[in-house]
Amino acid sequence: SLNRQQYDGIVFEPGGDTPEGYYNLWRGFSVEPKKGDWSLMRILIKESIASGVTTRYEYILAWMARIVQDPGGWRPGVAIVMRGKQGVGKGEFSKHFGELLGNHFLQVAQGGQVTGRFNSHLKDCVVLFVDEGFWAGDNQAAGVIRNLITEPTLSIEAKFKDLIKVKNNVN
Repeated sequence: SLNRQQYDGIVFEPGGDTPEGYYNLWRGFSVEPKKGDWSLMRILIKESIASGVTTRYEYILAWMARIVQDPGGWRPGVAIVMRGKQGVGKGEFSKHFGELLGNHFLQVAQGGQVTGRFNSHLKDCVVLFVDEGFWAGDNQAAGVIRNLITEPTLSIEAKFKDLIKVKNNVN
């Protein structure tokens, strides 16, 4: 049909300009900004996630702010690792922050979903939360995680598809 939309290709440019003739997979934030009371989240981040340490708390807020202000921009090459007993709020923190990003937030519960061969779910991910991730002694998995955190590109492989390189937007 002559009325159909047609593109030269697909890109994932969060917060950036879409090249002419390309379809951008970035769908934007899932919520509209508005004033409100975030005191419970602030307490969760400061007391549980940052263990009451002010410099950690400020770092986490800066890490979050950078993602919201420039989701496709420079990534610092670090990951926030949360360790603690079950029920302290690691999942709540991640879930609520991830809600801002809608489909561009991914929570996985198995290390293989990140370190395995088929990883096309990472191509349009801005924040990845690996719930209960643990790779002690697995050097191959550790290398995949390091690359995911620090490298500017990702090698993406979908089932029955060729390997492709994409810009790494994962935090």
